Amino acid sequence: MSRDQRRYFVATLLIMVAARSASCFAHETPIDIRVDPVTQQLLPQVNNNFALLDNFATLIFTDSPGFGVTFPVNGVSTGTTFELEAVGPLLYWNGTGPTTTTAELTFENPAFDSLGNPVSSPVTDYAINQTSARKVGMVWGTYTGAPQWHADGFFELASGSAPGIYGVPLRLHGSGLERSDTFLFPLVYDPSGTWTLAQRLAAIGELRAELIGLGIADFNNDFEVDGSDLTLWQNGFGQTGPIEPADGNDDDWVDGSDLLTWQQQFGTVTAPPVSLVAVPEPAALSCFLFLASTLMTWRRSRTIFN
Repeated sequence: MSRDQRRYFVATLLIMVAARSASCFAHETPIDIRVDPVTQQLLPQVNNNFALLDNFATLIFTDSPGFGVTFPVNGVSTGTTFELEAVGPLLYWNGTGPTTTTAELTFENPAFDSLGNPVSSPVTDYAINQTSARKVGMVWGTYTGAPQWHADGFFELASGSAPGIYGVPLRLHGSGLERSDTFLFPLVYDPSGTWTLAQRLAAIGELRAELIGLGIADFNNDFEVDGSDLTLWQNGFGQTGPIEPADGNDDDWVDGSDLLTWQQQFGTVTAPPVSLVAVPEPAALSCFLFLASTLMTWRRSRTIFN
């Protein structure tokens, strides 16, 4: 089924269930985009917004919420183009606590914004699962300057996926602005109405805590901070760019700071619900600090003589 056919199919289904409360499917309040007036960093206000996934015969989906600018006073300039970056693996809560899942979530950028303007993007969909690495390049829309502007995407789980609360770790980019910190995009699939609103919100809080716990010293997303992550750091040392896997502190530069993050979390198993508790043994720590110092000195000497 093509993207246009799927959208037509979804629209037909929405018409069939129009008697249901609108809050169950389309056009919930979008995640509000704001800008810090001092740092010019994007500040997506997620609050308690989440999307409800509906189960039909062939797919589990929602087409909201999206991202938008509620009022121009939030600091976003007209003409700002927003891009989504998927930071890492799909997170999941199953009623007892965060856990892993074999499910895969697919989401597509909007075809149009709320004012009917077409959205053009070189990347139209992301597939996110428990081993996903970072993905960039999905344009979500260009702010027109109008109040209540937003754009809604399309989010889909395979039919038969387990009920629960799913969370995608995302960052928001904006032209001419500092990108946002990592935040959780939550989607709730609860066809039987098993969990109360309070339970859903508490679960989202637990997933957000896991998001923070990811580090991101687990450079290869295998839920363990170990020697393989150090190898990625060594191979990537000195590299720059927004999707370097060993860029643990998200400053677009693989350097000694990322090694420090790795050292602090070495030996940690980050698969939920285990918390970050382990650090390297003193002897190992001294060894790796020496390695960091040597490499940083080498980098400085290259900078001086090149």
